[in-house]
Amino acid sequence: LERGAESPTIDAYGEHDLGAALAVVSAESGDLRPDFVGHSMAGMVLAVYLATAGDDSIGRIVLVGSPLDFRDPDPLMGELLGLTPAVMSVQRRLPT
Repeated sequence: LERGAESPTIDAYGEHDLGAALAVVSAESGDLRPDFVGHSMAGMVLAVYLATAGDDSIGRIVLVGSPLDFRDPDPLMGELLGLTPAVMSVQRRLPT
């Protein structure tokens, strides 16, 4: 990040950083379509990358524990975590 720039977001990671990382992996390994294994936030970053860049640069994908959709939060989980309706409404508006 440049000095004074905003904090990085999952969208920024997916739109800019993951493509650069995949290019380095491809160049170093000689594999034009390296496989991708990701946990948690890495899956969300990959979802942004795939939505903006397509899937031509990735081989097989394995994701573990990665939420990919925040539009419909699980009300039971909200109750279990003690989340208030205000927090649940913010969760629905997350950029990814």
